[in-house]
Amino acid sequence: MSCTAPYAPKTSLNLAIPPALDGRNIIEHYWFVDGQLKQTPYGRLNPWLHFYLAAGSMAIFGCNTFAARFPFALIGFLVIICLYLFLRRHEKEGFITQAAIILLCFNIPFFLHMRQCRYYSPAALFNLLGAWGYLDFYRTGRKRYFILYAILLFLSLQSTFVILMLAAGVHSLIRFDKERFKGLIISGIWMALVVVPVSIPLKLWQRPLDLLGWETRISTLGSFFHFINYLLYINDYIFPFLLVVVFIIWGLKRKIFSRPTFARGSTLLSWES
Repeated sequence: MSCTAPYAPKTSLNLAIPPALDGRNIIEHYWFVDGQLKQTPYGRLNPWLHFYLAAGSMAIFGCNTFAARFPFALIGFLVIICLYLFLRRHEKEGFITQAAIILLCFNIPFFLHMRQCRYYSPAALFNLLGAWGYLDFYRTGRKRYFILYAILLFLSLQSTFVILMLAAGVHSLIRFDKERFKGLIISGIWMALVVVPVSIPLKLWQRPLDLLGWETRISTLGSFFHFINYLLYINDYIFPFLLVVVFIIWGLKRKIFSRPTFARGSTLLSWES
């Protein structure tokens, strides 16, 4: 791996902003501005946190494949540990915890993505921790963990940050509590101190136009076939649908679904506020 790559300390750490071209390597070519393709001076279509993770690792271990992949693989293992601890904390029924961990540990694409020098593993970790931070905020009123993990999620993958905030907003409206809703707004203000300055150089308000500019016209029939295609991808690359049947049979044999905890509603959607 060449040290002239934008992931290396020579560029990302020294220049602060990951460049789209360092004189040799091209990461991103263009963006849409007013409907026209313009050459981009720096990386804009990808979040930046993973650049600095790889660059920092290379600064410590040198410019090699191990250094580039190490922080992402480590974060991938943390995802498994945090998912287990998260479910142990929030899910009363052990069967759900066991099933989730087994499905994740036998998910080959998960491991392949976690070792890549991209935003996959940071986004997975901070999305999970962000949800955990929100649940902690809603139960105790503590905002610091929710704010911290949500900001790190934004720096990892902006689209997932939007989904987390929308989910938090919808949940706070469904289970409305005046103090918690006010706390959510205050948390959003603190997040904006990082989100807004980062959004300006990335021009995130143009991102939907960028994406739409590359899309072709999609018909209703075409959308249906896309949906079927995604289902096939899930079956082929994430987990076989047959596994769902296996877990249902396993649960029925252990009489999981007839236990009082299920009757009381032991899932994350039904915990007491």
